[in-house]
Amino acid sequence: MNVEKREQGESSILTINPSHKPIGIAVFVTLILVGFIVVLIQSIDQIIEGNFNLFFTIIFGFFFWGAYYKFFNFYWAILGNEIVEINPDFIRYTKCVWFLRRSKKYEKTKIGEFQIVDNSNSFGAAGTLMFGVSNINVQFNYGRKIETIGKQIDEDDAKQILIELENKSYATQSRYCLKKQVKV
Repeated sequence: MNVEKREQGESSILTINPSHKPIGIAVFVTLILVGFIVVLIQSIDQIIEGNFNLFFTIIFGFFFWGAYYKFFNFYWAILGNEIVEINPDFIRYTKCVWFLRRSKKYEKTKIGEFQIVDNSNSFGAAGTLMFGVSNINVQFNYGRKIETIGKQIDEDDAKQILIELENKSYATQSRYCLKKQVKV
Protein backbone atom coordinates (compact mmCIF):
# COMPACT_ATOMS: atom_id res chain seq x y z
CA MET A 1 0.00 0.00 0.00
CA ASN A 2 1.16 3.48 -0.83
CA VAL A 3 -1.37 5.23 1.40
CA GLU A 4 -0.50 6.02 5.01
CA LYS A 5 -3.24 7.32 7.31
CA ARG A 6 -3.03 9.29 10.53
CA GLU A 7 -5.62 11.18 12.57
CA GLN A 8 -5.17 14.80 13.59
CA GLY A 9 -8.09 16.16 15.58
CA GLU A 10 -11.23 15.78 13.47
CA SER A 11 -9.19 15.46 10.26
CA SER A 12 -7.67 12.42 8.63
CA ILE A 13 -4.31 12.93 6.93
CA LEU A 14 -3.55 10.57 4.04
CA THR A 15 -0.01 10.53 2.69
CA ILE A 16 0.35 8.92 -0.73
CA ASN A 17 3.97 7.92 -1.38
CA PRO A 18 5.26 6.74 -4.76
CA SER A 19 5.95 3.02 -4.98
CA HIS A 20 8.32 3.42 -7.92
CA LYS A 21 10.90 6.20 -8.31
CA PRO A 22 12.67 6.30 -11.69
CA ILE A 23 15.80 8.11 -10.49
CA GLY A 24 17.57 7.85 -13.88
CA ILE A 25 14.87 9.86 -15.63
CA ALA A 26 14.90 12.44 -12.83
CA VAL A 27 18.69 12.85 -13.17
CA PHE A 28 18.37 13.31 -16.97
CA VAL A 29 15.70 15.99 -16.54
CA THR A 30 17.84 17.62 -13.84
CA LEU A 31 20.65 18.02 -16.38
CA ILE A 32 18.22 19.82 -18.70
CA LEU A 33 17.12 22.00 -15.78
CA VAL A 34 20.75 22.86 -15.00
CA GLY A 35 21.17 23.94 -18.64
CA PHE A 36 18.18 26.27 -18.28
CA ILE A 37 19.66 27.72 -15.09
CA VAL A 38 22.99 28.40 -16.86
CA VAL A 39 21.12 30.26 -19.62
CA LEU A 40 19.19 32.22 -16.97
CA ILE A 41 22.43 33.22 -15.21
CA GLN A 42 23.94 34.35 -18.51
CA SER A 43 20.81 36.40 -19.24
CA ILE A 44 20.98 38.06 -15.83
CA ASP A 45 24.65 38.82 -16.47
CA GLN A 46 23.71 40.53 -19.76
CA ILE A 47 21.00 42.53 -17.98
CA ILE A 48 23.54 43.72 -15.39
CA GLU A 49 26.01 44.73 -18.12
CA GLY A 50 23.28 46.58 -19.99
CA ASN A 51 23.48 44.42 -23.13
CA PHE A 52 19.93 43.13 -23.17
CA ASN A 53 16.80 43.30 -25.24
CA LEU A 54 13.71 44.15 -23.15
CA PHE A 55 11.39 42.05 -25.35
CA PHE A 56 13.71 39.02 -25.10
CA THR A 57 13.96 39.45 -21.34
CA ILE A 58 10.17 39.52 -20.90
CA ILE A 59 9.63 36.47 -23.13
CA PHE A 60 12.46 34.65 -21.36
CA GLY A 61 10.90 35.48 -17.98
CA PHE A 62 7.55 34.00 -19.02
CA PHE A 63 9.35 30.91 -20.30
CA PHE A 64 11.07 30.32 -16.94
CA TRP A 65 7.86 30.97 -15.03
CA GLY A 66 6.09 28.30 -17.12
CA ALA A 67 9.09 25.96 -16.95
CA TYR A 68 8.97 26.06 -13.13
CA TYR A 69 5.41 24.68 -13.14
CA LYS A 70 6.20 22.02 -15.74
CA PHE A 71 9.34 20.85 -13.93
CA PHE A 72 7.50 20.88 -10.58
CA ASN A 73 4.70 18.74 -12.02
CA PHE A 74 7.18 16.36 -13.64
CA TYR A 75 9.22 15.85 -10.46
CA TRP A 76 6.02 15.55 -8.42
CA ALA A 77 4.71 12.87 -10.78
CA ILE A 78 7.79 10.66 -10.52
CA LEU A 79 9.37 11.53 -7.13
CA GLY A 80 6.93 13.55 -5.04
CA ASN A 81 4.16 12.60 -2.70
CA GLU A 82 0.63 13.75 -1.99
CA ILE A 83 -0.91 14.78 1.30
CA VAL A 84 -4.70 14.72 1.49
CA GLU A 85 -6.28 16.27 4.58
CA ILE A 86 -9.90 15.14 4.86
CA ASN A 87 -11.88 17.36 7.22
CA PRO A 88 -15.68 17.16 7.62
CA ASP A 89 -15.89 20.66 6.04
CA PHE A 90 -13.14 20.63 3.40
CA ILE A 91 -10.42 18.63 1.67
CA ARG A 92 -6.90 20.08 1.43
CA TYR A 93 -4.76 18.50 -1.27
CA THR A 94 -1.01 19.15 -1.26
CA LYS A 95 1.59 18.13 -3.85
CA CYS A 96 5.08 17.85 -2.34
CA VAL A 97 8.48 17.64 -4.02
CA TRP A 98 11.32 17.84 -1.51
CA PHE A 99 10.78 21.22 0.21
CA LEU A 100 8.44 22.66 -2.46
CA ARG A 101 4.69 22.40 -1.87
CA ARG A 102 1.50 23.39 -3.67
CA SER A 103 -1.85 23.16 -1.91
CA LYS A 104 -5.48 23.49 -2.89
CA LYS A 105 -8.46 23.61 -0.57
CA TYR A 106 -11.82 22.22 -1.67
CA GLU A 107 -14.98 23.22 0.23
CA LYS A 108 -17.37 20.32 0.91
CA THR A 109 -20.40 22.21 -0.42
CA LYS A 110 -18.84 22.48 -3.91
CA ILE A 111 -17.59 18.88 -4.12
CA GLY A 112 -19.52 16.49 -6.34
CA GLU A 113 -19.40 12.74 -6.76
CA PHE A 114 -16.20 10.78 -6.05
CA GLN A 115 -15.29 7.84 -8.25
CA ILE A 116 -12.38 5.56 -9.04
CA VAL A 117 -11.24 6.08 -12.62
CA ASP A 118 -8.98 3.84 -14.72
CA ASN A 119 -7.40 5.79 -17.60
CA SER A 120 -5.39 2.85 -18.97
CA ASN A 121 -7.27 2.98 -22.30
CA SER A 122 -6.79 6.71 -22.82
CA PHE A 123 -4.26 8.44 -25.05
CA GLY A 124 -0.83 8.66 -23.40
CA ALA A 125 -1.44 5.88 -20.87
CA ALA A 126 1.61 3.91 -22.03
CA GLY A 127 3.82 6.97 -21.48
CA THR A 128 2.63 7.48 -17.92
CA LEU A 129 3.16 3.81 -17.13
CA MET A 130 6.72 4.13 -18.46
CA PHE A 131 7.42 6.70 -15.72
CA GLY A 132 5.80 4.51 -13.07
CA VAL A 133 2.68 6.66 -12.74
CA SER A 134 -0.48 4.59 -12.37
CA ASN A 135 -3.51 5.21 -14.54
CA ILE A 136 -5.90 4.60 -11.63
CA ASN A 137 -6.94 7.57 -9.50
CA VAL A 138 -9.83 9.05 -7.54
CA GLN A 139 -11.68 11.86 -9.28
CA PHE A 140 -14.34 14.25 -8.07
CA ASN A 141 -16.30 17.15 -9.45
CA TYR A 142 -15.50 20.55 -7.99
CA GLY A 143 -17.80 23.05 -9.58
CA ARG A 144 -17.26 22.62 -13.31
CA LYS A 145 -13.78 21.09 -12.98
CA ILE A 146 -12.76 17.49 -12.43
CA GLU A 147 -10.06 17.14 -9.79
CA THR A 148 -7.83 14.10 -9.26
CA ILE A 149 -6.26 12.48 -6.19
CA GLY A 150 -3.66 9.73 -6.44
CA LYS A 151 -0.93 9.44 -9.04
CA GLN A 152 0.72 6.16 -8.06
CA ILE A 153 -2.11 4.16 -6.52
CA ASP A 154 -3.77 0.90 -7.32
CA GLU A 155 -7.44 0.01 -6.98
CA ASP A 156 -7.08 -1.02 -3.31
CA ASP A 157 -5.46 2.33 -2.44
CA ALA A 158 -8.27 4.16 -4.25
CA LYS A 159 -10.88 2.19 -2.29
CA GLN A 160 -9.07 3.07 0.95
CA ILE A 161 -9.29 6.76 0.03
CA LEU A 162 -13.02 6.43 -0.67
CA ILE A 163 -13.57 4.63 2.65
CA GLU A 164 -11.83 7.44 4.49
CA LEU A 165 -13.99 9.98 2.64
CA GLU A 166 -17.09 8.08 3.75
CA ASN A 167 -15.83 8.10 7.35
CA LYS A 168 -15.67 11.91 7.16
CA SER A 169 -19.30 12.31 5.98
CA TYR A 170 -18.66 12.29 2.24
CA ALA A 171 -20.67 9.03 1.98
CA THR A 172 -23.37 10.37 -0.31
CA GLN A 173 -20.74 11.66 -2.70
CA SER A 174 -18.69 8.50 -3.33
CA ARG A 175 -19.14 5.30 -5.26
CA TYR A 176 -16.95 2.24 -5.67
CA CYS A 177 -17.40 1.64 -9.37
CA LEU A 178 -14.28 1.49 -11.46
CA LYS A 179 -14.98 3.72 -14.41
CA LYS A 180 -12.83 2.97 -17.45
CA GLN A 181 -12.25 6.04 -19.57
CA VAL A 182 -11.80 5.50 -23.26
CA LYS A 183 -10.73 8.51 -25.29
CA VAL A 184 -10.46 8.25 -29.03
